[in-house]
Amino acid sequence: VADGECMESVGIDNDKELLERLPPGQLTPYLFRLPARKRLEAILQRADAASVIEALDVQDFFFFVQELGAEDSLPLLALARVDQLNHLFDIQWWNKDRLQGAMALDWLQKLAAASEEKLIHWLYQADFELLVTMFKQWIRVDTAPEDVDPLEAVEKLPRHTIDDTYYWEVNYPQYEDFIK
Repeated sequence: VADGECMESVGIDNDKELLERLPPGQLTPYLFRLPARKRLEAILQRADAASVIEALDVQDFFFFVQELGAEDSLPLLALARVDQLNHLFDIQWWNKDRLQGAMALDWLQKLAAASEEKLIHWLYQADFELLVTMFKQWIRVDTAPEDVDPLEAVEKLPRHTIDDTYYWEVNYPQYEDFIK
């Protein structure tokens, strides 16, 4: 038994050395032999962790996030490519052909927690129609009527305004600070 344990630890050490030596593009088959948390640790210990994550196929990235769980995958989100995030979001946000607004908000809030820079980068790269669809679900916008006293109109309009012409409110109050 003692010899078997030694052989097993030598195998683990050899795998560790292999994982440290291989370039990011060749790591995937070896990484996915490890449990998800050990895989994440092995990646984050490398100086080129971002390159390792970027080298993952979009499906491998998706399954890696699924294995870790949303909360524990924040380091992955922070290092992901836009197409990896898009693949993840496409699967997580949609129920058939309907966007789940709260689910999208939840994932974008996780992305912001992981890296605000990554969130901004994603927003600049996101499909414009997707952004419009999301914001239509997230907020309601009304204009102040011209023929009504502004003080009377305020009582019937959403509570936020930037210019006293357009008034808006969040449809998901739990995400109001994030949407602002």
